[in-house]
Amino acid sequence: MSASSSPLTTGLNAWEMELFWGKHKRRIRIGAIVLGIVILGTLIFFMRDYRIRQASETLLARASTAEQLQKLILKYPSSNAAASALLLLAAEKRNAGNLGEADALYQKFLKRFPQHSLAPGAALGIVENILAAGRRDEGISALQTLAAKYPTSYVAPFALFTQADLLAFLPGQAPEAKKQLRDLNRQFPDSVSARYSINLLVLLGAQEGSPKEKKPIK
Repeated sequence: MSASSSPLTTGLNAWEMELFWGKHKRRIRIGAIVLGIVILGTLIFFMRDYRIRQASETLLARASTAEQLQKLILKYPSSNAAASALLLLAAEKRNAGNLGEADALYQKFLKRFPQHSLAPGAALGIVENILAAGRRDEGISALQTLAAKYPTSYVAPFALFTQADLLAFLPGQAPEAKKQLRDLNRQFPDSVSARYSINLLVLLGAQEGSPKEKKPIK
């Protein structure tokens, strides 16, 4: 029999464990209780979050009126479903010509969900409302701000193209429009807006003496 498994050694180990337990049992029990509370709290949080997500998504799928969307937003204000409902409701208000109410909803979205993946879309909605109201100069400035604020977002190439399209036929602004279009092609070469920008460049005569630029899309 080896020394490590002798009765004497086994007895010492048991005695040491008993001594350790007697000395630290209060701390061990408190630690176990705290750990149990943390685990239970985490489980409750995830279960609650899951229930909210499921319930809010069900309401969103069933919502067919503005009133139902508003009820969803009020009941689950921080849910992803509420974020989608805000954008749907804002679009509905804009389509009905209520630009002020649509702006308020877009602003509410940006305040409540500033890091949401759809936040650039809400910001774009505000700019589109400015343009729809006929405030062209303000809209051009807002498009520039939008592209600068979300430079890697899907709205950036659209904002650059729309800004160039508005500038293109203003007196003395054609050179700036061409610059915007070239910047768009350089920064977002694979975007849909870049493809359309080639046609606008051709229309502005930007290809004259510049063989490097692409042919227009038919």
